[in-house]
Amino acid sequence: MPLATNQTILRLAAALALTAGLAACGGAEPVDHGPAVDETPAAALSAEQRQAGAAQATAALDQHVRDLASGYTRASGFEDRVAPLADSGQDRWSVTLQEGVAYRIIAGCDANCSDVDLYLENAEGVVVDSDTLVDDYPVVNVTPTAQGRYTVRTTVFSCGDASACYTATRILQEQ
Repeated sequence: MPLATNQTILRLAAALALTAGLAACGGAEPVDHGPAVDETPAAALSAEQRQAGAAQATAALDQHVRDLASGYTRASGFEDRVAPLADSGQDRWSVTLQEGVAYRIIAGCDANCSDVDLYLENAEGVVVDSDTLVDDYPVVNVTPTAQGRYTVRTTVFSCGDASACYTATRILQEQ
């Protein structure tokens, strides 16, 4: 059997096993942390450069959270989303938000970028909130009136001379 076919079979088996495992957990809906739309610039970076970019973006995010999220804590069930993006690159990921919970979503970027925007879209693709200011610390807020799926979209508009910028995004909830 060709190698590509074996890899495909293994991927399908892994997907089925994951689905069965989730079903065994009472049907919990998985959070889709799909791949960033534009990950190609990171391929040109060394492992050390990727680690440094991700660490810088996370450190910037930590500072923005301290400055902009008094009264909020990390939302349970969500991990930070870190993604390498080129100029005008976008990262999209799908999340399930709960009814009546006040969420604040904050993004940060490594030292190379100067303009990051953040959008929150509902299941129909309508922008619920956005921060499109020319800065590198966007913040959006939402309190869903019903549980539902949303898309968090982070866009980098300027990476300076770097081939990629690293963004980090965190979902918080009001304490």
